[in-house]
Amino acid sequence: MSTSRHFNFIAVCAVIAALLITVLFMNGEALGLERVVPEEEAMLFTSSDLDDSWDTSGATRILLTGDSAEIDGQGAYLQDGSVIIYARGSYILEGTLDDGSVIINEKSKTKGEIRVLMNGVTINCTDSAALDIEEATRVVLTLAEGTENVISSGEEYSEEAVSDNIRGALFSRDDLTINGSGSLTVTAGYRH
Repeated sequence: MSTSRHFNFIAVCAVIAALLITVLFMNGEALGLERVVPEEEAMLFTSSDLDDSWDTSGATRILLTGDSAEIDGQGAYLQDGSVIIYARGSYILEGTLDDGSVIINEKSKTKGEIRVLMNGVTINCTDSAALDIEEATRVVLTLAEGTENVISSGEEYSEEAVSDNIRGALFSRDDLTINGSGSLTVTAGYRH
């Protein structure tokens, strides 16, 4: 057998094998094959991720008031025009922040889930992410029914934001789930 015929035979066998594998992947269940899902993939969404109902009792209320915020409860504080959420728990976020961020940076020794109910929120940050999840075990962001929520960022980020590799108007370094029937509009002037 010449070299070119040998090569052609191998190429035809490779194409046939690729077609058979494609058919098995596309029709595997119909052919009686069972898909094995790794445990970590099966647990991507918890019941908490899918639950958009809310009990607001005990939640910390954060009312954004243009260039400041009023915080009623524990686990959050205001710093340099931005709201910092630092502990697990539930938070209700309302109002407008003209030029600042909501930063989630969980520092508590007993880490856990952070749930944020966005209840008609507008957050704009001209030089960084408007919603920045720096560190958290898990964040569930719920869009309250019938609300419009808006997040936007400027066209140039500060040197600090660039050096921290913040790449979007809504930026998360950890697990984030968004649920609920409200709307969320994200407008990024810089990168994503």
